Amino acid sequence: MRCKSLYISLPWDEERILKRGRTEVNTPDDLVESLTYRYIKRPSTPSVIDQMTLFEFLTWFDFDRSSSMNIAEILEEPYVENPLWRTDFNQPPLLKTSASLPRLVLSCGTILIQHKEPSSISFTCRYDDSMLAIYSILSIGIPYRDPFEEFLNNKQGICLINLINKYMRTLSIAIVENDIKALYQILLKNQSKLMQQFSTLSGAYKVQMLNALEHLCDLNTHDFVIKPRTSFIFTAEDEEDIEDNINDNSNEINDNNTTNCKIDLN
Repeated sequence: MRCKSLYISLPWDEERILKRGRTEVNTPDDLVESLTYRYIKRPSTPSVIDQMTLFEFLTWFDFDRSSSMNIAEILEEPYVENPLWRTDFNQPPLLKTSASLPRLVLSCGTILIQHKEPSSISFTCRYDDSMLAIYSILSIGIPYRDPFEEFLNNKQGICLINLINKYMRTLSIAIVENDIKALYQILLKNQSKLMQQFSTLSGAYKVQMLNALEHLCDLNTHDFVIKPRTSFIFTAEDEEDIEDNINDNSNEINDNNTTNCKIDLN
């Protein structure tokens, strides 16, 4: 099974690599395509692709590394939606119409191929950044084209300024406190959609994603602070932090057990 690691950052903090031969950033085209960049460049037809989430897109599509001499002919084959799509995690979005696997042509010209089987996507959230965690859950579970328009109140200007300044090594951008509350309201608005989307995942991953969503939707009662270990989706900055959290939880459990024992003895 193919495995992919997905790291999501807020758009104005995204680390992008300059293309070979480029020395500065003048437009987004000067940067190497990221996984999220490929996703927003997906075709708008058929609807199964247009309505696909980032998580689903990465699960089924990747660069076409084949050396087929009939690629032009393959690209002319019609798309046929799979009626079993989303009823079974192992069912692909597009059906094969020939001996070749379906291909997608992104608006940037990149050709992707649909896998025979779904890939395994590794995804985590830093628990010390609630805004990033909420944005991450939204961006993998809700179809979008423009994350600024969909989730971030059209703050393209912040991203562009920060992107240019990052490579010019100048000032950084401060985000106003109200942003997380606005993003939180968008999360609540999409809660039912996300629950339905994550319920189609398989095994323990479904449980962890639903646990993470439930906790994030309840963040207003925790002063927008994520509790570690609520879900394995939330990770610490390093292993020491994780170990500290485990020890703290173990100590708390031991203290509770001691208290319970005393009560039982009495």
